[in-house]
Amino acid sequence: NVSGQNYLLGKKRTGTGFWYYYLVVFLFKTPVSILLILLAAVLFLLLRKKKQGHPSTMLFLIGISFYFLIVLGFQNNVQIGIRHAIMIYPLLYVLAGFIVTIPLLQNRNKLVMPLIILYSMATYYLFYPNLISYTNELIVDKKNAYQKLADSNIDYGQGWFSVEHYIKTHTDVQLADTIAKQGKFLIRVNDYLDINGNHKYSWLSNFKPMGHVDHSFLLFNIKEEDLIK
Repeated sequence: NVSGQNYLLGKKRTGTGFWYYYLVVFLFKTPVSILLILLAAVLFLLLRKKKQGHPSTMLFLIGISFYFLIVLGFQNNVQIGIRHAIMIYPLLYVLAGFIVTIPLLQNRNKLVMPLIILYSMATYYLFYPNLISYTNELIVDKKNAYQKLADSNIDYGQGWFSVEHYIKTHTDVQLADTIAKQGKFLIRVNDYLDINGNHKYSWLSNFKPMGHVDHSFLLFNIKEEDLIK
């Protein structure tokens, strides 16, 4: 277990989970291009003509994917990341393969699908090499991703090498202390949210981050007057 509490959309629960946890995490952790292809699959099944496509197989792929997302939400009380539901992605990529074989799409501009693929790769690999912290464009300001997701969705302890380098090149920045004081600080997302429930950095909860390092560490600039308030 990575943490002591389940966290989603700014709320924490101990000993029980959110039934909609994996649906929400899927929404923010899946490339927008895949979400659009999934939507296209649903629309195709609703609007298709007889004998067009492979409706039974497509329905199975969509149904089994959302079955896992919902059932996991109800049955899994240790909700620490999308990795518990990662088995649905191969099913969705097979579904994507059916979509691109639809004659209507094949007759459209042949540049559309390659552009979608390139766009998906570009937005995903903006996070390289910290791909664990990936969130799609539905979260515009990445320093605020913690407001939606945490735990191994964002912070799996993978950011330490980047932070060590950042501190060496930014000598005015240090790791957050358990005691309130002024200065520039870096802190892990999970520690800032106090997911482990140890309350070591509770004084920082009154402040909002000014940036992030490698998406999994939040950067704060605490001034003396801020501490007096």
